[in-house]
Amino acid sequence: MAIGLPHEINPDEANWRGKTAWLYGGFAFVGLVWAYFRLPETKGRTYKELDILFHLKVPTNKFKTQEVEVAIGLAQNEVGPTDVADKIDKSAAGDSEERRV
Repeated sequence: MAIGLPHEINPDEANWRGKTAWLYGGFAFVGLVWAYFRLPETKGRTYKELDILFHLKVPTNKFKTQEVEVAIGLAQNEVGPTDVADKIDKSAAGDSEERRV
């Protein structure tokens, strides 16, 4: 940007003048579209819930509606989010491993 912008504005070179904004506006628009489709909605979610959603590879457009069990009979500070996500994976797979409280 520091190298290209003076060449774009300079009347002896590209001579884009005010049209230079269209180039950077295009980059901003592409970034906005990417952010809309790829960044998840995190409003109202705890860090543990987000860790579980990422661990379970839930698509980012489903983050807003996906139900998450944060603690399965465990105190909130006893296990980390990956431990809880592993327990969810095992229970979803039909594994009859005993849960420790």
